[in-house]
Amino acid sequence: MEDKNSSILWQPVPDRVEQANITKFIKFVNEEYGYSFSDYYKFYNWSVEKIEEFWEAVWKYSGIIHSSGYEYVLDE
Repeated sequence: MEDKNSSILWQPVPDRVEQANITKFIKFVNEEYGYSFSDYYKFYNWSVEKIEEFWEAVWKYSGIIHSSGYEYVLDE
């Protein structure tokens, strides 16, 4: 008997995936930091293992207007 919860109910067409903001952000991170994330799960794992690097990437990618840079990303 097949598990009903394991069936994919919907999946976006490849063009929609290509245009998604998360796809664009992953490509930015790959280029900027020299990674080769090919799927969301590997990217997610990086984002929780390398928190400081992740938030630095968000800062750079988002184009936040600021009056000065930062010395560190996280204040522990």
